[in-house]
Amino acid sequence: MEVERQYEEADPDIEVKVRMININYGRNRGIMSKCKPLEEYAWFVDRVRKSHGNETGAERMGMEEAIDRAMLEMPDDFEIKGFIMANRAEVKDMCLTEYNEAETMELIREEGREEGREEGREETMIFAIKSLMTNARWTADQAMESLGISQSEKGRYRRLIQT
Repeated sequence: MEVERQYEEADPDIEVKVRMININYGRNRGIMSKCKPLEEYAWFVDRVRKSHGNETGAERMGMEEAIDRAMLEMPDDFEIKGFIMANRAEVKDMCLTEYNEAETMELIREEGREEGREEGREETMIFAIKSLMTNARWTADQAMESLGISQSEKGRYRRLIQT
């Protein structure tokens, strides 16, 4: 937590512009035509996605099977085919990790949203406790009791309303 506060208080020293380029298969043909291995890799990823069933009308299969199929369907004249076939296990592992990373990132985003909602509920509860203490002239315990705060949470809220 302390590191976050230090970061928030710091003035930025640099400005960065980021340009994102879509390297999905069939996009940015100019770039793809200048970098054959990138275009071939984009083809490979597209083939895996379609086989796995992320495209409309495609046959749905398991991720590992989709990777194997894309490797087998790769044209012989692809520059990257030799590398992919020579490093088949590592490529497969990388693809599975990348695929799982996307799912993991979505779970992390959802957990972050839930944390934000929880922090919002906590802030609302602190505000309600302080308001009851000020306006109704109740003690912290009376306010927490009326708000239905459990005994196990009262200590934490006592600390929070002190700050």
